[in-house]
Amino acid sequence: MMGVDVVQCEYLVRGRRQCKRFTNDVGGSPKLCFNHQPDILRAQQQQLLRQEINDIIEHRKRRVSSSQKRMLNPFSFQAPTQDKISNILHSFHNLHSPFIIDIGCARGKFLLDLTRKAFGGNISAPDLNLIGMELRDWCVEDANREAEQLGYAQNLKYLTCSGNSMLRPLLTEIKQQTRAKQMKPLVLVCIQFPDPWSKAKRKRRRILQPELAQTIRDFMPPGGNVYISSDRLDVACEMHKILSQCTNRFGFKCFRQVTELSRRMPYTELAKQLQTQTSNKVLPKTLTTTMMSESQHKDASETDIDNDIEWLSSNPFRLPSERESVCEELARPIYRAIFERLPPSQFLTSL
Repeated sequence: MMGVDVVQCEYLVRGRRQCKRFTNDVGGSPKLCFNHQPDILRAQQQQLLRQEINDIIEHRKRRVSSSQKRMLNPFSFQAPTQDKISNILHSFHNLHSPFIIDIGCARGKFLLDLTRKAFGGNISAPDLNLIGMELRDWCVEDANREAEQLGYAQNLKYLTCSGNSMLRPLLTEIKQQTRAKQMKPLVLVCIQFPDPWSKAKRKRRRILQPELAQTIRDFMPPGGNVYISSDRLDVACEMHKILSQCTNRFGFKCFRQVTELSRRMPYTELAKQLQTQTSNKVLPKTLTTTMMSESQHKDASETDIDNDIEWLSSNPFRLPSERESVCEELARPIYRAIFERLPPSQFLTSL
């Protein structure tokens, strides 16, 4: 009986040293050991590739990559269909409850904290509806998952959409379903740290345009509030200018800047909670320009900056968003303002 020749495996580990195992006669290549057979190596490579892909996905969930930081054009999103809007509103418990809308909500931290504060631990209280609008779908998925885990799915909803194309159809459908002559439940609209779009030819892509301000004007009752904030002075001044110049069909101004939340907000309980923590202090007018960074001075022209605007010195809700928390840690200036929807009797006094 002749024995089988057993030789050392010819596979080079890391392309340098020869494998110390020996070949065998159990199929496969006669010059390679069992661990280095082509089929085994191919399966191991596929497993490592799958593990690498899973690690990349988990890393993206924990940390925003450079590609995800790129700004998205809000006007590239198509208008929602009637069925999509109906499905969105069907998930809410009571459409007659007040609505708070956060345009550009990112991962939804602000609305989640506001929901906890307004409900006071009573998850089943259907007395408030909150909608967050965000362009990045991965942010919306994470935010909706967290809201569902906390039990706020019937009152809090995040949408992958643009506020410019979604807000008017959504509010119109709510008005039709509630059969209300006026959109009374809309008590607060927040636009916090929108994408700056610094280049002059791209400024038309900024989220707050006169058309969006007119939509808010048409559906917000007197006493409702619009909250704006940004770490870019030119962006904050532009949003301030658009809301200040928003007029009705008779040419009267519809919004007025205030230093505190309106006491006449339709949702009195929420107004009472937020009013107790509102700060009336404003930043000195000279401080707003001196705190600007050199990059902001470089990108912003002199016509984009108004040095006479008085900004709130702190967050009136005491509920910072993700971006605001980062700016506070870096000691960057934040420019905040609150506008109140004027009743018809005050149109003339606002001139």
